[in-house]
Order: sequence, then C-alpha cells, then structure tokens
Amino acid sequence: FDAENHFRAERLVQMAQNRFPERYLAKPLLDKLLAHILVASVSSLSHLESMLPNLERTILEHAVRLVVIDNIAVLGRTEYSPAETVARQQALGKIASSLKKVACAYRIPVVIANQVMSTVDDLNKDIGAMKLLPSMQAALGAKWAHYVNTRAFLLHTGGRGAL
Repeated sequence: FDAENHFRAERLVQMAQNRFPERYLAKPLLDKLLAHILVASVSSLSHLESMLPNLERTILEHAVRLVVIDNIAVLGRTEYSPAETVARQQALGKIASSLKKVACAYRIPVVIANQVMSTVDDLNKDIGAMKLLPSMQAALGAKWAHYVNTRAFLLHTGGRGAL
C-alpha cells in the first residue's frame, strides 16, 4: 500500500540488478520479479480501511508473502486534524487489528513504515553545557506504538549506501 506514490519499479530493478547481477540481467527474470509485486495507492486511513476486507482474497489469489504500508503517518495526518486525535487513534486501532489478524492467519509479515519525531529527552542532558540532545519517537502516539510487535529504526548517516 503506497500512501505517498513513491514506489518505482525502476528502482526495484536497479536494486535487484545491483545485488544479484547474474540473475536479474535477463529481462524474463526481471519481468517475473515485477509480476510478483502488487501496488495499491491509498489516500487516507478510511481508504486503507475500506481495502482491508479484500486483502485476504488478494493474499490467497496472488500468494502474497509480504504486506507493506508506506507510510502510515502520512495517512493519519492527512485525514485527521490535530483536534481529532481520538478518532485517528480509533481508525489506526481498527487497521492495526485487521493487519495483525491477517499476519497471524497467513503467517506473513506486515511491515508498516512510520515517521519519527524529534523530542527532547531529559535523560539526554549535558548538564555542563546545558545542551539538550534530541531523541527520536515514533509518530502517531502511544496507542499506535502499542500495536507494534517489532521496531526497526533506519537512520541515514550520509554517504552512499550508509545507513
């Protein structure tokens, strides 16, 4: 599920050819790789929620082995104002519950990209310089954070290929 319309098959081809050049230089194998990728554009949490009832059928019909949502925070922030936090959390809760059920029932991973926010953490103070260092916190609040089973933070440190 692509919330930002950033998925590019060309980039996937580049990564496959770079990582496995002996396998993916041939066009038939590239076509086969791309045929295994389904992309659905989503514009809001409501839109995503309306698509979830069809997810199980799609998993079965296309032998789906991974579900990716990029980027859940974009969906949550575009549909709901800051004053509608409770409604947003309820929608996120329904979505998270549905995705967990699918993941457990079909034994497939569901990867959801989120955004992070910088926060000031009192534990990271440099008392002598009175300087506060930022720390990172997942966006969308504590309720969303409780739906997560495993977290991976990726940080781009600069330079080619550096993470």
